[in-house]
Amino acid sequence: MWTSAGFTALISAVSESKGTASRVRPSQESKRLVDYAEEAERHRHMAEEYRTMADGAADDGLRRHYRKLAEAYDELAQNEDRVARHLKRTN
Repeated sequence: MWTSAGFTALISAVSESKGTASRVRPSQESKRLVDYAEEAERHRHMAEEYRTMADGAADDGLRRHYRKLAEAYDELAQNEDRVARHLKRTN
């Protein structure tokens, strides 16, 4: 089971990464394309998982941490959706 300190560190890491890409960026060597809509769906799924975990958590602090993680994943999904819409308009 996670400790409150462990979740605080995890939330900090997720919060710090909000401004950076959570996906693999295509490199010049690999030319790997990112399916932003698929990434958004994956982030929404993770958000739902954390909401489910929050609903089952007995500890209030742990429940808050799970909800913060869910919010962070929701925000990541929204960002992925924005990128997908932008790319669709420019292509």
